[in-house]
Amino acid sequence: MIARGGEPPQGDALAEDDALPPEDDDALAEDDALPPEDDASWAELTQETLRRLRHARAGHRRARLKEHAFTGYVATMAVLIYVVPYVVKALRAPDAPAGGGAPPATAPVIVSVVLAVLVALLRDGLWRGPVLLDQASTTWLLPLPLRREALLLPRLRSALLAAGVLGAGTGALTGVLLRLLTGGAAALLALVGAAVGATVLLTGVALGALIEAADARDRQAVRRAGPALWLLAALPLLLAGAPIEPARQVTDLLWTLWPALLAAAGVAGAASAVLACRRVTRITNATLRSRAAAVTAVTQSLGTFQPRRARLLIEAAQGRSPATRWRLPVPRTRGLLLPWRDATAVLRSPARLVWGTLWGAAPVPLLAAAGTASGSGRFVLAAAGLGAGYLATAQLAEGARLDADDPRAARSLPLGGSRLALGHLAVPVVGPAVVAVVVAAGLALAGPTTWPVWVALGTSLAALPALGGAALVSAFRGDVPVNLMVTGGSAASPTGDPGPVLVLLWYVRGPLAAVLLLLPAVLGAPTVPAAAVAGTVLIGWAVTRARRELG
Repeated sequence: MIARGGEPPQGDALAEDDALPPEDDDALAEDDALPPEDDASWAELTQETLRRLRHARAGHRRARLKEHAFTGYVATMAVLIYVVPYVVKALRAPDAPAGGGAPPATAPVIVSVVLAVLVALLRDGLWRGPVLLDQASTTWLLPLPLRREALLLPRLRSALLAAGVLGAGTGALTGVLLRLLTGGAAALLALVGAAVGATVLLTGVALGALIEAADARDRQAVRRAGPALWLLAALPLLLAGAPIEPARQVTDLLWTLWPALLAAAGVAGAASAVLACRRVTRITNATLRSRAAAVTAVTQSLGTFQPRRARLLIEAAQGRSPATRWRLPVPRTRGLLLPWRDATAVLRSPARLVWGTLWGAAPVPLLAAAGTASGSGRFVLAAAGLGAGYLATAQLAEGARLDADDPRAARSLPLGGSRLALGHLAVPVVGPAVVAVVVAAGLALAGPTTWPVWVALGTSLAALPALGGAALVSAFRGDVPVNLMVTGGSAASPTGDPGPVLVLLWYVRGPLAAVLLLLPAVLGAPTVPAAAVAGTVLIGWAVTRARRELG
């Protein structure tokens, strides 16, 4: 601001200017003396702005077309190599009866996959959605007096068209491939598959756009309904596996009504697409900006091989909060504060508690089966049991991952890296141990062969410290080394750059080392000494990683 006479403002005048509240571009647009939206100048300005934008972005658009062409080429080659041979085999297979009026065995799996894809598209609409602007557009175009339908509607139509084409193609290929399992005419299966695929993706994209246009309260309701929606997707499998007659009757009835259900789904999808096109202008500028920023941050995280950071960004963009407010009584012993905090973090994320329980129930029966098996089957069962034990401990090591996410907060604790790592070991070890004891007791009461079960329980309990140490190694692993991301290290060979393989090995080095060190304890070596050696190595490794990451 320049004062009268060309002099800069002094004293109180400057203080007044500094005290003015900040204004965003939406407020400025409302405060400016703009003509009403039905004025012809809006249409002229919109056309002129978009025309200049197309001219300015011509080079960028050509580069994007080249990228899309290369992606299409890679996808086409993958389909030709990995899919077309099976399609040819399915087409050449002799016609077989489709099983009369009974549903094929694959029907529940197909329906669950279809519903899961639809739920995934709904969840995608909570943080990204089909109507997406880049950050440059949100910065320069949204503040301008442009007609929103000219800016947003073409993006939605393109997304709907791409979803329909992709869904039809994928569904047709899937239908032909299913001929190998279900029999029937290839043309009919391809037609039905194309109709199902196009309907599912079109409906999912349309519902995602409607979620974008909804207010915060409706989006929060959709987010909270996530577990129920995933349960609905798994319902066909549950009904098919239920040994009760009503469930089978419901399955048979739905199978006989599938043409009507498919037609109704198509009508609902078309109606959702029309409604989404009408409501697309209701998407607020704040929503478009936050989604553009979230997509950019997630893309950068995935580009630097940080999947956990990408997941946390997606959850933050969805507005996720702790699922529960449960908390345990605060202990009076100082040494129990860290396990208490870790247990509280698990309780506030019930999904981790459920998955930790499910994975923790698997090692005992798998290791018991490995004890009675022979040959390569014994090795596979043992590795599977140890892998399930690692996944159980990893689900319960969220407290260590939270400290690794924010090392500054961890450094404020009156604990060094060594004591912090050892304190985080309690919950990932005690939780699966309790589950293993309960499972072993149940198996012993249910069957006469109790000795392999108790041996498997002892092996599982002895292996838990090593598996918990591996979980902490993964929690404190840090960022991927730059040399692995850029060149794959110094191990490039004439057959290609091993960088992706080395990055994968870098990510799984903790559980891989745990399984390799614990296999002798499962396959015949003295269990307690072998497990103790593995636990010492992995816990020491975890302490070293915690010192390096937390200081």
